[in-house]
Amino acid sequence: MHSVFEHIVSMQVELNERTASNWLEAEFDWDAAILVECAESIDSTNWKWWKAGQTDLANLRVETVDILHFVVSKLVVESYAQSKINSIETVVEVLEATYAHPITGLNWVAYFKAISLHTLTGENAKLLQHLFGVFAKLEMDQVAIHHAYLTKNLLNHYRQARGYKDPNGDYLKLIGGREDNVVFGEIIAQLEQNLSLSQIKTQSFAQMDQVVADCRNRL
Repeated sequence: MHSVFEHIVSMQVELNERTASNWLEAEFDWDAAILVECAESIDSTNWKWWKAGQTDLANLRVETVDILHFVVSKLVVESYAQSKINSIETVVEVLEATYAHPITGLNWVAYFKAISLHTLTGENAKLLQHLFGVFAKLEMDQVAIHHAYLTKNLLNHYRQARGYKDPNGDYLKLIGGREDNVVFGEIIAQLEQNLSLSQIKTQSFAQMDQVVADCRNRL
């Protein structure tokens, strides 16, 4: 029986290999990716004192899961660079250990500033403690984190399969005025809970294709 974090790390490795086969040695800027997601997370809060606004909790969940994608990738690459072996197992152990000790009690902006800081300083344990503090503030336990991660991971696979990286492609990021992650999340939520991962992937891709086709027909 795989743990939640073992499944998450394994799925992230599979996604990265699909996106770029040389990802372990390519020196991608995972830090920059994390910082961008932190900035987008902050922008989902009501931090702007000069204008009215509300914190978008639904989008915060999406952005925080995006951060998790890049953090896991960063940890696997760093572990691989040190040992060349057992990088997945090592990262799973780190995630499980830090999940039990989240830093709590901060406001949204303080969390994402701390995640950014510890990303740049390489303090991975503190980075993870703050990240899991965000999940706790969002009232997301391991089951909720896994479900949200699975949803976004499958969407990322869908994007790759449907030409998201193709500069000449016509991938629809906005579907009927809504972002693809919102539409895809609704599809996943409506599927039967006892489906296997392959069944979830097959059915969600087919339904997403139909939604996209319907949207194109209306254009």
